[in-house]
Amino acid sequence: NIANIYKKQNNYNQAILYYRQAAEILKKTYTENNTNYATILQNLGKLYTVKRMFSDALPLLERAQAIRKKLLGENHREYAHSLGSLAFFYKSEKEFNRAKNLLEQEVAIQKTAIGNENPEYVQSLEDLGILYLLLNKQKKAAELIASANTIQYKNIVRENSTLSYREKMALTEAQSSNFDLLPSLIFSKKLADTVIVKQLYNGALVLKGMLLQDQENMQQIGR
Repeated sequence: NIANIYKKQNNYNQAILYYRQAAEILKKTYTENNTNYATILQNLGKLYTVKRMFSDALPLLERAQAIRKKLLGENHREYAHSLGSLAFFYKSEKEFNRAKNLLEQEVAIQKTAIGNENPEYVQSLEDLGILYLLLNKQKKAAELIASANTIQYKNIVRENSTLSYREKMALTEAQSSNFDLLPSLIFSKKLADTVIVKQLYNGALVLKGMLLQDQENMQQIGR
């Protein structure tokens, strides 16, 4: 938990120190064949990747993948996480094709294991779209990012009644970067796919409409 706090604060050196300590404790207590141990190795490997300490990162990420494959199998969401972490590593190394292949496997596993409306799946779909963009495959990138946005907006609409106005505002802000990314991608590359553009704008309009309705309701209450 302490390591996670430092990680959220971007204090990576302290986070690495505590992850190392936790890994040693788990290794002595439970041996290496433990999913919690694999999670710590993965977190440590990702931090090394962020710090561009690639020679330290890869063995940890591969070890975490091997443990999860052995204990959980290749159709488990945590095994998918390992593939995603390796994809992040290879993306950081600018080995985009290798990262894409791993991320495609992650997306396929997640779709079956957790469903295509789960936020983890949506994030992986979006990450895959960005990789296609880096590979100069703009049309495929646009389709994946649009699909991710469409699912996100559907989830927001479905959960509308349970969200506060502040939560809806936070979601709108979180989506703004994607909202800006896709149209600029399509038009800058002259890939004016009207279906994709309509998907994105319709979703954004629905969300903003909900926010306006909430504002009106709050004004009515205040009168």
